[in-house]
Amino acid sequence: MGARTQDLILLAVAILTALACAYYYIVAVLDEHRALSRSAALAFFLFSIVAAIFFKRIL
Repeated sequence: MGARTQDLILLAVAILTALACAYYYIVAVLDEHRALSRSAALAFFLFSIVAAIFFKRIL
């Protein structure tokens, strides 16, 4: 597997994971669960950074 293919796969996984974390954040806020909402927000932030890094590597 080439480096470009691996970067594309990791970008797709990072974007999907960031979207899942955004979903969990919304659910946690509506359920008034502070710990889950904070951890989901942190995970969303980290996976968004990973997605941005791999997006830059692909371009």
